[in-house]
Amino acid sequence: MLQQKQALVLAVIAGLLSLLPGWAMAEDKALLQGEWVPVKLVAAGEEAPEEVYKELRIEFAGDEFKAVGLDGEQEVYRFTLDATKDPKWIDLTRKAADEPETMLGIYKLEGNKLTLTFSSPGSVRSTAFESVDDGDSPNLVLMEFWRAEPKPELGGGLGLAVPAGE
Repeated sequence: MLQQKQALVLAVIAGLLSLLPGWAMAEDKALLQGEWVPVKLVAAGEEAPEEVYKELRIEFAGDEFKAVGLDGEQEVYRFTLDATKDPKWIDLTRKAADEPETMLGIYKLEGNKLTLTFSSPGSVRSTAFESVDDGDSPNLVLMEFWRAEPKPELGGGLGLAVPAGE
């Protein structure tokens, strides 16, 4: 009888543990929702001047990732997360493309700060939060964002007034 109770307890614990990955992804997906403003952009190892990215915006809404450029042009992607990986994974698939292409990336959420690194299309996924251009590295773009409307309860900085010293 004791062995049956122990087996039942272990089965319940195993069932609860199997829910954790889904819960972590749902939590990160909820935390990503909203508009984000870039504070740093590094492409192929070169940091871009602020003029290049200051008018850019990204927005997460449901399972959509929208990038809005300088001229107001928008690109819409479907995003998926895997918060069980280390570093956490994000994949963007262009929604309007005839032949959808997926960009593989990694992400890090620190309060109101979001860091993304994406690999060159067709390349392996980045494993580090950096952008280099050495011909061998998959890391093409590193971007840092602050939440457009900071949530003080998340900590990690309160948005655009903070990035200078972080």
